[in-house]
Amino acid sequence: MGSAIRVGSHSSSDNQQPTTDYCIGRLVCSTQGRDSGKFYLVVGTESGTMVYVADGEERKVEKPKKKNLRHLKFYNSLAVEVADKAGSGKNLSNADVRKAIKTLLDILQE
Repeated sequence: MGSAIRVGSHSSSDNQQPTTDYCIGRLVCSTQGRDSGKFYLVVGTESGTMVYVADGEERKVEKPKKKNLRHLKFYNSLAVEVADKAGSGKNLSNADVRKAIKTLLDILQE
């Protein structure tokens, strides 16, 4: 089985985020609200300014948190396995999300 995690990079200006920033499976950190500093994965999109995020613990995949893009810090890390499962319509489990977040954070801290 191939690597489930891909770390990519892209260029973006501070005042404009490309649409790939909030694709499903992207690692994000909340910057506003009572969950500030908490890491999530994007598990859904609603509009050009809102996404759904989950961490598999407090915010389950079944009831993700709706967050404004301006209230999130995006990382150039993508959980490919999570993105593939969500894109193909397979059930995404909370364990998948927890494992992907842990792996991505380990990679970031290297």
